[in-house]
Amino acid sequence: MSALGDPRRKSRMERDRKEAFAEGLAAAALVLAPLALGMVHLPVVLAISGLAWLALGLLVIARGPKPLRIGWFGAALLGLAFATALHLVPLPFGLVRLLSPETARINEIALGPAPGPRPLSLDLPATWTALVKALGMAAAAVVLQHRSTTSSRARRRVRLYVVATTTAVVLLGLFHFALAERQTFLGLYTFRSSHHFRTSFGNANHLAGFLSLGGLVALGMAVHARSWKSRVLGLTTFLGAGAGVVLSASRGGFLALLAGLFVFGTLAWIQRTRGKEESWRSWLTFGAATALATCLAVWIYVEFPRILREIETLLSIAPENEAGKVEAARTAWEAAKVHWLTGIGRGAFESAGTHYQTRPFPNVWFTHAENEALQALAELGFPLGGALVLCFALGWIGVVRLGLRSLGEAGVAAGTFALALQNLVDFGLQGASGLAFAVLLAAPAAKPLALSPWLGRAAAALGAVLIAVGSVVAWPGLEEENRRLVEARVRGTGELAARVENALRRRPADWVPVDRMATHLLYEEDDPAQALHWINKQLLLYPQGGRGHELAGVALARLGRDRQARRSFQAAAERGVPTIEHVLEFTDEPQALLQAIPRDPERAGHAIQRLLRRGHAEVALEAARRGLERHPDSPPLLRALYAVQLGRRDFEQALEVAQRLRRVEGDSPLARAREAEALVRLKRFDEARDTYARALDEVGADFRLVLGWASLELDQKRPARALEVLERLPITTDEGLRRRYHVLRARAFRDDGSLVRARDEYRLALKLDPDSESLRIALADVLGELAEFSEASRILEPLDPERPPVRAAISRLERRRKAYSEERGIDLERLLR
Repeated sequence: MSALGDPRRKSRMERDRKEAFAEGLAAAALVLAPLALGMVHLPVVLAISGLAWLALGLLVIARGPKPLRIGWFGAALLGLAFATALHLVPLPFGLVRLLSPETARINEIALGPAPGPRPLSLDLPATWTALVKALGMAAAAVVLQHRSTTSSRARRRVRLYVVATTTAVVLLGLFHFALAERQTFLGLYTFRSSHHFRTSFGNANHLAGFLSLGGLVALGMAVHARSWKSRVLGLTTFLGAGAGVVLSASRGGFLALLAGLFVFGTLAWIQRTRGKEESWRSWLTFGAATALATCLAVWIYVEFPRILREIETLLSIAPENEAGKVEAARTAWEAAKVHWLTGIGRGAFESAGTHYQTRPFPNVWFTHAENEALQALAELGFPLGGALVLCFALGWIGVVRLGLRSLGEAGVAAGTFALALQNLVDFGLQGASGLAFAVLLAAPAAKPLALSPWLGRAAAALGAVLIAVGSVVAWPGLEEENRRLVEARVRGTGELAARVENALRRRPADWVPVDRMATHLLYEEDDPAQALHWINKQLLLYPQGGRGHELAGVALARLGRDRQARRSFQAAAERGVPTIEHVLEFTDEPQALLQAIPRDPERAGHAIQRLLRRGHAEVALEAARRGLERHPDSPPLLRALYAVQLGRRDFEQALEVAQRLRRVEGDSPLARAREAEALVRLKRFDEARDTYARALDEVGADFRLVLGWASLELDQKRPARALEVLERLPITTDEGLRRRYHVLRARAFRDDGSLVRARDEYRLALKLDPDSESLRIALADVLGELAEFSEASRILEPLDPERPPVRAAISRLERRRKAYSEERGIDLERLLR
C-alpha cells in the first residue's frame, strides 16, 4: 500500500487540518479582539469568547480519542475560569452568612432580613460576563498552547499573530493621525473622549499597554530574525508601537515600555554571558532599535509639548495628582479585607465597589480597581485570587526561562513584563491585552499534561452551556440596565417596586435602583416618609455618595425636621453634591447656607455664584473667604470672590482679586479682561484703556479684550474709536461672539448718526439670534428713526405686547409714527400754500 493510501496517515493529515483550523479560530479571536474596540464592550466580549471556545471545541473533536497536550498554565487557567462559576451557585442563606458575613449583610440591606438562597456574587450579570470572558481567554490559551507543544513552528506563529495585530493598530492610529481625526474610529464608532492618536482602543492607557506588549514582541523577533527583511519589518513595527506609546501620553505605558526594554536587554546580556552569543547583526538591530526609538521620542516631544509635560510628571509623582487611582486601589483593598475568603464575585467591582469607597469622589464611578492584582483579590478572595496572580507570575517565569535560550522569547518575556507592570496602575488585562497576555504566557510545555478525551469533551460541553447562559443573563450590561430603569415610565409605585427588587436581586450592592425608588417616592408620589426607608438603604449601600444625603435632606425638610435636614444637606455638600438650591427653598439662615457649600473648590465656586444670583452677597462673600482659608489661591474660589466683589460694588477689592488671579492662573486674555473691567467700574477709564491696549499687544487679540474695550468706548460716547477697536476682533464662527460684534457695531453707528449702517448691523445680529427680544426692540427703534414703520411693526409682531419692554417699544414707535405724520402734514400744507 502506498504512503498516500495509508489510512493512518490520512487520518493524521485530516486531524492536522482540523487542528490547524482550530488554531485559525483562536488566532482570529486573538487578532480581532484589539481591533474590535479593545474587547471592552459586552457584545464584543461575548463574540470573541464564543469564537475562542468554538476553537477549543473543534480541537477536542479533532483530537478524537487522543488527549490534548497542554502545559500546567493552560490547565490552571481553564480550572480558574470554571471556578468563577462557584460564585453563581445559589446557596442557603445561612451558608452564605457562614462563608461571607459581609455578603450576607449587603443582601439583607438590599433585599430584607430573609432574602432566601443567594449566590456569593454581589453582581450576577457581571460575574456571568467575567465567566464568559475568562472561559474565552482560557480556551484561546489552551488551543494555542496545545499547538505550540505539538508543532515546532506554532509558537512563532503565535508571536506573529500578536505582531501583526500590533502593526494593524499602529497603522490605524497613523491613518487617523494623518486625517486629524480624534474621536471617530473609521467613521463607524464615536468614542466619548477624543485623542490625537485615535485607534480602536478608547482608553489611551490600554492602547499603550497593548503597544508595549506587541512592540517588544516585535523587537524580539527582529533581533532573532535571520533575514534582513524580517529584521526591518520587526524593527518598523517596534518603532511604530513605540511612537504610539509616546503619542498616547500614557505615563504608565511609557514607563512600562522602558522597563520592558531593560528586561529585554538583561535577558540578552545573560544569554551572552552564558556563551550563547547571537550574531553581530542581532546586537546591531537591538542598538539601532534603541537609538531610533530615542530619536523618535525626542522628535515627538518637541512637536507635542503636552505629551512631554505628561511624561515629566513621572519625575514628580504626587499622591494628590493620582487621587483617583489611589482611591480605586484602596477601595479594592477594603473589599478584599472584608471578603477575604470568597470575594465579591468576579466582575462585581463595577457595581459593588462604591460600597467600599474610603472617601467621597463626586461624579466618579470606579469601574475597576486600577490594579489587577488587588482587583483579583477583591473579586475572588485571597485563596482563588492569590492562585490566579501566582499562576500568571509562574507562567511569566516559564517564559523567562525560554527567553534565556531565544531572543524571540526574550521579547515575549519583556512585553508581558511591561504589560503586567503597567497593570499595577491600570486595568488593561480586562480586555484585548489580557487575551494576548494569557496566550503568550501559555508557552510550549516541556512536560505536557495529557487531558483525557472524555474530560476534554465534558469541559467543552460545559463551557458551551455556560457561555450560552452567561450571554443571556449578562445582557445588556450594567450601564444600559440602569439607564432603562431610570428612564422607565411606570403606572404606579407597585410596578416600579417590582422592577427595583428584580434589579437588586441581580445586583444587591448597586445603589442606582434604590435611588430610583427613593426619587420616585419623594418627587412623584410626594411621600417623604416612605422615601426615607429607601434613602436609608441608599446611605448604607453607598456611604460616601452625596446623592443619598441630598435626598435625605429634602425628605426631612418636607417632614419639618429642619435640624436633621440641615445636617443631611451639610453631609451632601461635604461629599461634593451642591445643595444650595434645596437649602434656599427652606431657609435663608446664613449658617445653614454656609454649611451647604461643598468643600471641593470647583463646586464651591458654583455654589457661591448661585448664592450671589439669589441676592445673598454677604453669605457668598463669607463662603468664598472660608473656602480660600482651606484652599488658598484656588482659581475657582478666586473667580467666585471676584464676582461677589463686583456684585457688592466693592470694585477696589475686585481689582485686587483680579490681580491675584492673574498671578495664580498666569497671564491670559481673561485675566487682563478682569483687571480692565474692575478699572472701568472704578471709573479709571484711562488706566482701563491702557490695560486693554497692552493686553492686545502682549497676549493677542482675544474677543474678551476687544469686546470689553469697544464697550468702554461706547459708554464713553466715542463710537469712532469703538469701531476701530472692533476691527481687531479675530475671525470666528462662534455665533454668540458674532452677534455681540454686530450689536456693538450697530450701537457705534447709531451713536455716530449712521442709522442705515446701524440698521444693517442689527439685521445681521438678529439673523444669528432671531428669538432675542432686545435685538428686535433695538432694530425697531432704529427703523422707527428711519421712518420705516411697516418693517418695524413686523419686527415687533412676534413679541408679547404685555411685557413692559415690548409695550414701551410699541409706544415709542407709535409716537414716532404720529410725529412723522404730523411733520409730513405740515410740509404738505406749506406746499399747498
